[in-house]
Amino acid sequence: MSAAIDYLLYDNRSRASWGRDWGLKAATGALAERQDVQQKFVDYCKLSFETGRNRLADFGWAVGGFRTPDRKGYVLCVTVEVEDRAGRPTVAFVGLYHGDIAVFQRSLAEVDLQATARAILEPDEPPAVCTPRLRGAVDGPEHVGSRELVEDLRRRSPVGFLLAAFQPEESPSAVLGYFQDCAQSFRQPPSNVLGVTSLVRPQELRQSGHTIVYCHPAPGNHMAREALARYLAEQDEKLPQRPTPEPLYEPSLPQGAVWPAPGGGIYPGQRRRPAWSPLLIGLMSLLVVMVLLAAGWALLRPPVPNGQPETTAGELPPSTEGDLPAETQSSDVPIEPPVPLLTSGTDEELLRVIEAQIQRFRDLDPGELGRHRVHQILTEVPLAPAYQARRQFLLRDIEVRLPGVREKFLGLNLEYYFEERGKDFPVADRVNAIRTALAAAELDGAGCQDLEVAFGFAFRSESGPLRRWCAALRDFEALILESRAAR
Repeated sequence: MSAAIDYLLYDNRSRASWGRDWGLKAATGALAERQDVQQKFVDYCKLSFETGRNRLADFGWAVGGFRTPDRKGYVLCVTVEVEDRAGRPTVAFVGLYHGDIAVFQRSLAEVDLQATARAILEPDEPPAVCTPRLRGAVDGPEHVGSRELVEDLRRRSPVGFLLAAFQPEESPSAVLGYFQDCAQSFRQPPSNVLGVTSLVRPQELRQSGHTIVYCHPAPGNHMAREALARYLAEQDEKLPQRPTPEPLYEPSLPQGAVWPAPGGGIYPGQRRRPAWSPLLIGLMSLLVVMVLLAAGWALLRPPVPNGQPETTAGELPPSTEGDLPAETQSSDVPIEPPVPLLTSGTDEELLRVIEAQIQRFRDLDPGELGRHRVHQILTEVPLAPAYQARRQFLLRDIEVRLPGVREKFLGLNLEYYFEERGKDFPVADRVNAIRTALAAAELDGAGCQDLEVAFGFAFRSESGPLRRWCAALRDFEALILESRAAR
């Protein structure tokens, strides 16, 4: 990637017409006329530090960013620790502008952001053009810790706020990994991230519009460090811990006992019966266990809906008491990826698609989710304490997230453009207004993966309630992404 990047610069070391005091020193290319982006960048910088007791130091470098107000681009904000012209420690902020998702992806994969920012700061006056410094081939894209970061964000949904303690090198690497995940998985810019700040003001930071904030109190500011530690402890106590994916059922047996597993194996952590055990005792024990398992399966297996195939050999059914299903149960008929709905066809065809989607979301009945068998399992089946957190996440998906998606779609009031007052507007104006409303909508991007993993049996029928609700959610996400791409 050798093309020049438009950039913003905020520091107290470069020369400007008014001198070297703190201020916006450069806004090149398309950014020269973007007062909205310039102001948002200045706000980002001012939220990162204060002179005096809340100065920013001993962090090396950090990376964050924000979506442009028109939601079409993303500004990667690189904060670096430098010295001013008098040799005193200070910081500088460089904002690298990316106008589309493809350029954003290439920049994450190829550009050494820290080296590029420091190159801009080398001359006494800001350069007119920023030529990115490329990362060495052996370095590769940084992607450390991003999975944990994404998981923490999903735990906080729908609150949508994560405050964490900044760790030099580790935090920038995690943020870059999060950016790469968003760009590759969702094909859209990530949410706003404040890469590092010396301020420990959780309420103010939460209201700043940033989804992720890394705090790094000034050296010697012990009160701020203690306040940060208290807040992080309280934050973790209030949130349930999402368990590591693992089978949710293990047989309750005395330590050292052997349980015949499917295929003749044993469960992890259990010992095989000593080789010297009499063969007859082993065969008799196996026969008794198999009879008990067969009887238990006949009593506890769920009824098969009319027209659905019986459970195949080796496949675990959904548990009806004790715990959730023991293994990942992928649906026999997976929900197909959403097809493009808005990127082809005439404006009249697009309006027909949207009108059909409006009726589709109106027809969704939130009450059927509460009556669904999966909801009954989650609310009535007793679970071990270790699995209560996962139960709560799955219940939230059924009781809050899915009904909330319906309300969010209908809340866009797209039906106005199909009623008497709205349908008199020109077709092109109606299409543009609908795309604008869809592009401004926000979803958490979590999808229905957790429900599909835990209750694959509920997604086998194409007419099943969960399958219909999740398909509608995926199509809503597709409409949002296509609307943003078309603007």
